[in-house]
Amino acid sequence: MNEVLEPLLRVPGVRLAVLSTSDGVPIAWRGELENAEEQGGDALAGLVAGWISSLGPSLGLVSWDLPQRMALKCARGTLVVRRVPTAILLVVLEPGTSADETRVPIEAALSRLQRVARGSRASAAAPAPLLPARNVKGPRAAYADNGTPSSSPELPG
Repeated sequence: MNEVLEPLLRVPGVRLAVLSTSDGVPIAWRGELENAEEQGGDALAGLVAGWISSLGPSLGLVSWDLPQRMALKCARGTLVVRRVPTAILLVVLEPGTSADETRVPIEAALSRLQRVARGSRASAAAPAPLLPARNVKGPRAAYADNGTPSSSPELPG
């Protein structure tokens, strides 16, 4: 997952990028938060998953579905969340960085994630190689009436 998150950290103002499942289990994270414990990505992934699940009942009455992209502006930075059906990508920005500046890099990261997922699915579902053809003169070879293998591959009778 490094190939998904590393380009996000090159964007000016991005401090942390976390990829988690939709229920808050972190898959990978890159970057650091100041004054954060070692498990900053774990805690942040769980916090955001809980936040998204609590938004469901409140927004359910005014919209068809939860928003795909959300931003929470705080005193120490901005948290940008992008949901897809099976994962959540969250990015923590430096104070003063606009959430709109990360729209294109986040979408590019999600495209890379889908390519990685398709590649792993394609390699897992690749058919087994075909077995080589059997030798006609092997154990199931056609035999002539006299018990010697015949020159034609057709079975008698």
